[in-house]
Amino acid sequence: MVRFSLAAAALMAVGLTACSAPAAGPAQPAGGGGAPAAEAKPKSGGVLRLAVSNDFYDFDPTYNGSGTPNNYGTMLTYDTLVGFRTGPDVPYGDGTLAPKLAEKWEVSPDAKTFTFTLRKGLKFANVPPVNGRDLTSADVKFSYEYESREGEFADKKLPKSPYSFTFEGLDKIETPDPQTVVVKFKDPFGPFVNYAASTNLAILPKETFDKDGDYRKTLAGSGPYQFDQANSQSGTKFAFKKNANYYKPGQPYLDEVVSLVIKEDAAAFAAFRTKQIDI
Repeated sequence: MVRFSLAAAALMAVGLTACSAPAAGPAQPAGGGGAPAAEAKPKSGGVLRLAVSNDFYDFDPTYNGSGTPNNYGTMLTYDTLVGFRTGPDVPYGDGTLAPKLAEKWEVSPDAKTFTFTLRKGLKFANVPPVNGRDLTSADVKFSYEYESREGEFADKKLPKSPYSFTFEGLDKIETPDPQTVVVKFKDPFGPFVNYAASTNLAILPKETFDKDGDYRKTLAGSGPYQFDQANSQSGTKFAFKKNANYYKPGQPYLDEVVSLVIKEDAAAFAAFRTKQIDI
């Protein structure tokens, strides 16, 4: 539906443009294109209101969380090691990788080993159950093993992850220090560095799994926004507030993203015409 497509595009602009730096990692070719002719300073604040046709019902990317509208919530709340270049000077479909939680990365010549160096000072949002603690390489290892159902999750009899193919041939994940993650494959697996940019390979906190046994109900991450449960109501609206612990100073620019549950297209168009929603 057009309404869903526009909402998804808006959320990508809010969640991904604010998250991604225009520079490529060391393993990537230099990006082309200059700065825009006129650069306007972003204006901070305000609320973006969107329409969704049903409630969020699953926030675990390895269950049903990648489906609409769940992926809007996970994209805003979690973050990934790398992303893709965004901005007014980036051509549509550019596809050049850019740093996110990882400030740089290296790929071995045989494409079997991927080494990511995390930014310093990364923190989860100051919300339960993570409460603003540091994000380290241990969280990346835990998340990737959960999403692949490998490592410590190999024998937990969890449902198969639909994204296990992104870890095909995984050998092991090493964390030599809190800022370094080394992902090793048994055979060359060049696509992995791009898979690491997928919002389905988000970095998840262990505390949520310890509390719930999965990530379907609780949203708490390091992304630009965090779920505001106190101002959300099933069947009516779901609110996401700016994360004060976000690693990029001054971002995200919006204070809040609100998804209003409007089941009928006619009602959604009426809400847009009367400025109850922005998309």
